[in-house]
Amino acid sequence: MFDVLSAFSVGANALDAYNFFRAVYDKFGPGRRKKKETERIFRRGCAWLYGLGDRQINKERGFQLLTDAANLGWIDAKAELATFYFLGDTVVTPDYPEAVDLAEEATDAKNPTGEYILGLCRLEGKGLVPDETRAQEHFQKAVAGFNKLAKSDPLAQYRLGRCYAFGWGVKKDPVKAFCCFKESAEAGNAKAMFALGNCYFGGDGVEKNESEAFRCFQKSAEAGDADAMLALGWCYLEGVGVEKKEYEWIRWFKQSAEAGNASAMFVLGRCYLEGFVVEPNESEAYRLFKESAEAGNADAMYHLGVCYLEGVVVDPNVSDGALWLRKSAEAGNADAMYRLGVCYLEGVGVDPNESDGALWLLQSAEAGNADAMYRLGWCYLEGVGVDPNESEWIRWFKQSAEAGNADAMFALGFCYIRGFVVDPNESEGVRWLQKSAETGNADAMFALGFCYLEGVGVDPNESEGV
Repeated sequence: MFDVLSAFSVGANALDAYNFFRAVYDKFGPGRRKKKETERIFRRGCAWLYGLGDRQINKERGFQLLTDAANLGWIDAKAELATFYFLGDTVVTPDYPEAVDLAEEATDAKNPTGEYILGLCRLEGKGLVPDETRAQEHFQKAVAGFNKLAKSDPLAQYRLGRCYAFGWGVKKDPVKAFCCFKESAEAGNAKAMFALGNCYFGGDGVEKNESEAFRCFQKSAEAGDADAMLALGWCYLEGVGVEKKEYEWIRWFKQSAEAGNASAMFVLGRCYLEGFVVEPNESEAYRLFKESAEAGNADAMYHLGVCYLEGVVVDPNVSDGALWLRKSAEAGNADAMYRLGVCYLEGVGVDPNESDGALWLLQSAEAGNADAMYRLGWCYLEGVGVDPNESEWIRWFKQSAEAGNADAMFALGFCYIRGFVVDPNESEGVRWLQKSAETGNADAMFALGFCYLEGVGVDPNESEGV
């Protein structure tokens, strides 16, 4: 290495001297000062965003600082921005192409968070073609990078914990996940404190401890984490680790909703719609449903769709209703799949399409929706959107009845009594009629009364029949 003595020695050449002074300039000149200042901007941004140290979370301020650092070329800032564009937040809506672009810039500079975000994009098919194999490759690189940074970087420690918790790029290990979350939380990371609370609540990697879970949720919530606020509200609602307190759970639900938590917005919307704990307020319910739906909550999308279809809270608009049902169904909501299937069968808000209707009913039925099972059974019985198939329609009727659908119970009871498609079995038929009648089904009550009067499947009993 060229040193100061050789730079000023008699035999030093011009190139040697230039190299020395260039190195001095790079280390102590304006460029070095600019780099240090950019790093300080980035670290302040992270502190505000995640509540690191003793900072209260301020996402607007933190996001702006991160953006400033990224614009100055700081790679770590670009990687953090990628996480926000991927997840979406109160400060930014999800933008998967932007998340991918930023993450790829970060990975080019060997940043593990960039690999982590690309892994999520590949895993969920957001911004990139779904590819679980390549997703795991990204996660493996992320884990290697996080392991190098974890001791000095609470965010890396937290993300390493998530990799262990979900088995991303590494064998799933709840104990290691817990240890990562604990170290990150002790460094002041509010997100890690929330994750630690979940570990205690579920007994993941540590002995179940509801009191400790409550403490972690409370500490994270007080630092400004919206997810922890919602969890703390549930603790007060259900008495988890703390005495039930109505005014406390609604207070924390409101704070979580105000902080941008879509699930809290949805639950609070239900409270305002039904007058549960708060005064009924339909306009406030609609506002919360809409904000939650626009933030990606599938349950809120479904309820918003139903509001438009049925004119609840808002003027009826079947086109908007079907649109929100589709969004909810595509996000995996089984109730929305069922209602959307009915819309296609009946041409409500969409052009009639029996095949699409039956397909959505099938997806909903397979996801466990009893009403969809029953309606799908009728499709197979009558050949609506599918080829008629007796074995399929009786199968779906049975599954619907077993899942609690009163109409299916009644229909199944009738089939057993009449020997329709199934072997006649009057006592089994009466059993299903009884179950249906107990739910309040008027047709089943009438049929059951007839059975008692005529002695069908039961001993004749006029007083029971009447």
